[in-house]
Amino acid sequence: MSGRMRFEARVDEALAWIGLIGGGKLELVTITLADGPGVVDQRTGLPCGGPEVSCDLRPCEARKLAAELLGAAERSEQGARRQSEVIR
Repeated sequence: MSGRMRFEARVDEALAWIGLIGGGKLELVTITLADGPGVVDQRTGLPCGGPEVSCDLRPCEARKLAAELLGAAERSEQGARRQSEVIR
């Protein structure tokens, strides 16, 4: 993975819309990634302070991402539990 890492995420609704063919609009889900307080850049040792990064997603893409994030979090926690059992 390249580029800057972000350590906090938040979701906002009703910040953006797209127009639909035939009229109407679709509300988007905005995901914002940011550095949390107290996060230190591992390369420089200095506090991270980069700008927030935002992305607007259609609801179907937001649901897909949510499912993938839940799966990744579960696998990460299971891996951490296995590693702590090996260390004992």
